[in-house]
Amino acid sequence: MSCSNDMKLAEHKGLVSKTSRVEFFDSITLNMDSCSMRGNFFIWKDEICFADVYYNRVFVFDKDNGQMLTNYFGRGASKNEIANMLYMHAIDNSNLAFYIDSSNGMYMIEDSTKIERIGNIDWGWDRPNIGNYESPSVYNIMEMSDFDMKITRVNDSILIIPLSVVGRNLGNRTSSMFEKAHTFGLLNVNTMHVDSLFGKYPAQYKNIPTNLFTFFSYALDGDKIYVNHCIDSLIYVYEYPDKLLYTIGYEVPKIDRSYTQGNNLDPVVLDKDIQHVGVNTQLMYVKETGILLRMVNSGGTYGSRFFLQAYKDDNLIAEAEVPTFFKCLGYANGIYYGVNMVPTVDEEKEVFTLYKFRIK
Repeated sequence: MSCSNDMKLAEHKGLVSKTSRVEFFDSITLNMDSCSMRGNFFIWKDEICFADVYYNRVFVFDKDNGQMLTNYFGRGASKNEIANMLYMHAIDNSNLAFYIDSSNGMYMIEDSTKIERIGNIDWGWDRPNIGNYESPSVYNIMEMSDFDMKITRVNDSILIIPLSVVGRNLGNRTSSMFEKAHTFGLLNVNTMHVDSLFGKYPAQYKNIPTNLFTFFSYALDGDKIYVNHCIDSLIYVYEYPDKLLYTIGYEVPKIDRSYTQGNNLDPVVLDKDIQHVGVNTQLMYVKETGILLRMVNSGGTYGSRFFLQAYKDDNLIAEAEVPTFFKCLGYANGIYYGVNMVPTVDEEKEVFTLYKFRIK
C-alpha cells in the first residue's frame, strides 16, 4: 500500500470539546543586557537557558523573576569553550544537552562544566548515492531549527534526528520525493553513522508539492510518536517507529494555507509565501499532564495571529491566541512556560519576554 493511500485511509480521531481554557497569568521581561539576542531558548534540568550563538555562551534565567542567574562556556578553542555553534537544545528523555556546529559536528553536555565532542555526523556525503532516498547521503538535519528542533534519545547509543532532503545529492527533484523520502534518521553516537531511516511525508506533499515548506514537529509519548508537518492541519499518530495508527487535529480560525506549488521553487518564494501562509511551528507532549501542545502561526492574510492548541486523549480541549512568535518551553510544578522566539522592541530596546500560563 502506498504512503499516500495509507494516509488517506487513516482514521481521524478526537472531538472539538474545548472543555478547558488557557490562562496566561504572568509575563516577565528577561534581563538579557549581556546577551547578543541571537540564539535559542530551551529548558534544561528545570532551568531556562538561552544559547547565545554570538558569544557561544549559555545564559541561565530565574523562572520566577527573569533575572540572570549565571552563564557558562564561551567563545574559544580551549577545553569547555565553544568555537562555533549553530544552536543548542536539551535532548528529550535525558539529562543531556547537545549543540551542533557549522560542520555537522555534535557535542554532548552533561553539566555546565563539561563539553564532550562526539564527532561529525556521517551522512556519507563523500560517497553520495544520488537520488536514492534510502541512503542517508541525501539528507541533513532538519532546517528551521528556530521553530522546533528536537533530538530524542532512544537509548544510550541511538538518537532520533529529524531530516531534511539535501538538493545537491537528490538529482531531479520530482513529486516522487514525497512518496519515497524519509523524515527521521537513527544516529548511532558510538560510530556517528546514520544507521537507518524511517517515516514518510503525508499525501498532501504529493498532491500539492512544495520543496520549501518541508519542516515539521514531532513529540513522543511512550511508543507513540506524533508528527505535525508545517502545512498540514492533521497530526499523524504512529506506533514507533512508523506504523500509522490514526490522525488527530483541527484547524485554527482563519488560516491561509495557500502556499506556492512546485518541486524546484527558489528559496525567494519562501520569503514571499511566509508573509501570508500559515504554518504549524511546534509540537510538545507534556508527560505530567498528558497534554499535547501545538503552536500555529495563522499567517499574514488574517492579521498574523498565533495560536496555542491543547489536545488530550485525542480531543482538542483548549485553543487560545498567544503572543507573536510564541514558543512553549516546558512545564514544571503546575505551570507552563513560553517565550517569544523573536525579540520585540520596547522603548528602542530589543527584549525577550517569559510567559507563564495554566490550562484549566
